[in-house]
Amino acid sequence: MSDNDIEQFLHVFLQESHDRFEILNQELVELEENPRDEERLYSILRHVHSLKGSAGMFGFDNLKQVAHRLEDLMAVVHKSPDLVDRDVMDALFEGCDLLQASFKRIIDNEETSSLTLREKSYLDHLDKVINSFSQGTSLEPLVYELLTAVDELFPSLEGIIDVAGLAECCKKVRSVLDASSGQDQLKADKQVYFAETDLTSQYGTIAALLAKAQNSPLEDDEAKAFFKVFAGFIEVVSKAGIEEIAEVIQDAKDSVEVFADLDLDFDSLQSEYYKDTLKSILAYAQTPKEEVADASGQSRVKRAESAVVKKTVRIEEAKIDHFLENVGEMIILGEVFNNLQKQYAKISGTKYQELLREFKGASADFAKQVFHLQASLMDIRRVEIRNVTASLGRMVRDTANSLGKKINLVVGGESAVIDKSMLDDVNACLVHIVRNSCDHGIELPDERIACGKDSQGVIGIEASNEDDALILKVTDDGKGIDLEKLKAKAVESGKVSVAEISQMSDKQIRDMVFYDGLSTAKQVSDISGRGVGMSSVLEDIRRIGGSIDLKSTPGVGTEVTLRIPLSIMLSVLEGLIIKVGDNGYIVPVRNVVETIYFSDDKIETFQQRGEFVQVRGGLLPLIRLSETFGVEKGKRGGIGVIIKNSEGVEYCLMVEEIMDHQQVVIKRIGGLEKLPGILGGALLGDGTIGLVLNIDFFSSLCS
Repeated sequence: MSDNDIEQFLHVFLQESHDRFEILNQELVELEENPRDEERLYSILRHVHSLKGSAGMFGFDNLKQVAHRLEDLMAVVHKSPDLVDRDVMDALFEGCDLLQASFKRIIDNEETSSLTLREKSYLDHLDKVINSFSQGTSLEPLVYELLTAVDELFPSLEGIIDVAGLAECCKKVRSVLDASSGQDQLKADKQVYFAETDLTSQYGTIAALLAKAQNSPLEDDEAKAFFKVFAGFIEVVSKAGIEEIAEVIQDAKDSVEVFADLDLDFDSLQSEYYKDTLKSILAYAQTPKEEVADASGQSRVKRAESAVVKKTVRIEEAKIDHFLENVGEMIILGEVFNNLQKQYAKISGTKYQELLREFKGASADFAKQVFHLQASLMDIRRVEIRNVTASLGRMVRDTANSLGKKINLVVGGESAVIDKSMLDDVNACLVHIVRNSCDHGIELPDERIACGKDSQGVIGIEASNEDDALILKVTDDGKGIDLEKLKAKAVESGKVSVAEISQMSDKQIRDMVFYDGLSTAKQVSDISGRGVGMSSVLEDIRRIGGSIDLKSTPGVGTEVTLRIPLSIMLSVLEGLIIKVGDNGYIVPVRNVVETIYFSDDKIETFQQRGEFVQVRGGLLPLIRLSETFGVEKGKRGGIGVIIKNSEGVEYCLMVEEIMDHQQVVIKRIGGLEKLPGILGGALLGDGTIGLVLNIDFFSSLCS
């Protein structure tokens, strides 16, 4: 492969390696919980092997050396899962960290030509760990290791000794070992049919090449032949439409696309992967022209006729963003048409009614199609929340160990989605909250036992999608928030006075954990204690238009609920256009309960709690937008918009005029992100700019 070809695949290596590290960390956490999980061990071994091969191809020697030795450790424990203990897990986690550190240097263009001191120290430690396993272990893994070493020596022994004879001897030894260890081989004479197509010949070629790869790496022409035949085999099988192995087939297709273009050794590890894949597929093979019915009575062949083969296309994120921007402009243009139609209706009177109706209908159809297009594009940008939660297990594990605690992380609803552009914001918030639970929430094992709890604490994350939002609930079964301690700390720090805190509700006191610089920690640690973590969470959540709710019961635990909009890239909403001063503002219609007019005598003022307005026999908090935005205060009575936030809490916004309602496209405007209560701006149908109000921010002013 030429240098140009190698560079062409470099970006693929970087992206896949980044994803692979997240998977590795998650699988290591799961392995620690179940050390005898042979499938997990093999999966980790396969990921490390792929990293080693790819790093070697691109000349990243540090990454390759660490991955190679880590693969040696994984190869040993994969054959003997009983060897997995705390020391082995620590070595695996440390190795993963070193691989990530080396990868980061590659990204930052800071890769060194020699191993770092930390890498050298780690490799020395790994040698001791691996060598310790050779004492008192069975002969079988040592013989396999010896056979592998001999295979690597063959090229240098050519012409010196009878390499062919030695290779044949090694092959016989390996065959005996395979037979004695019960390793089942693929039967090359098996008849294989899929979708009424005879694949026996192709299968025989595949099985023979896989068997050969078990003993020594395939030659280049043999590897190319394998991928060509295997790709054709998989293509026919995919047309059979067998749902049970759809994921296996797709994974096989993806692996062929990657490995067929890379000059990696096709050795025993790749052979094991493809052999397992083939076994999974063969479980659904047909006998000649057999019509095998599924549970519904429909044959596989009939299902294949209606099966839809899903295909994926990789598109640069920037191109999708540009497309979305253009769709946003089309939505705005649709509202311009709407506005023009209303103006024409006013000035034309009874003239041209039929034409106006046609124009209005065409405008509505245009808007409908554009909104469908926008929704489809937003779906493309959405990714599962597991992209964030996958890395939290490792963080909880390391944090718990450093604190001397036992903590189990339980995650549910990982298929919930959010826009890819918001992953970093969501990750930052979850990291702060989960660390806080580890440090402040979960007690030490002895303390938990003394309280009648299990020695191991539990932190739960539950994700779900509701309407246009992602809901994240983070719970822990720790000690909860001590309100008296929090009150004392708030007064001591000067955040509030004794008089002020005496008037606050329990919820208002709990919410003081979000105050900047306020912490109940006895001492500052590497994890928390400076009082900035939860403050930054609140700031980040409000900045992206979300809300946060905190509940806690002393001795039982704490629950933090985040409500986050699915996207701020191109959010479209139906807005109520209101006027305050000379400016137009937009209130999401979905949050509007009703609009009212109230007189002066309907307003009541309570000391330290502000103004309230009488509505439907009760009192609702009143917020004067003119005061909020620094506009000269008008009369006491006026027009009110009753708002219900995401938590069902109602309050009243006092405005000067209700102008219209329309579909608007929310866009970020530079400088507005620091303006409290504003999500962004939107171009209105008349060409003016309106600011979109953050409903949950204003509700926080009422608590």
